Amino acid sequence: MTKELETKSTGRMTNWLIAGLMVAGALLFWRISDLPPRMSIMSKLFISFLGAVIVVQIIPAILLFGAMLKGLFGVILKKTKGPLEEPKK
Repeated sequence: MTKELETKSTGRMTNWLIAGLMVAGALLFWRISDLPPRMSIMSKLFISFLGAVIVVQIIPAILLFGAMLKGLFGVILKKTKGPLEEPKK
């Protein structure tokens, strides 16, 4: 049951992280772009939507990069860890 609970909480954390990244990316893209002060609300929403689309494209790249680093460091750590005890003859 502990393993199932751990998997469930990890999934929730991942979902919240993705949602937070989407909102932050949309707001950041909206703030960075040079919007004239008299721009309509639809234009601002469209710019925010473009920011969300860009963030959604970046999220898989971040996940793949993390998996790549995990794989690289996992192999390195396996090579540096030796057997704890020598087998007895």
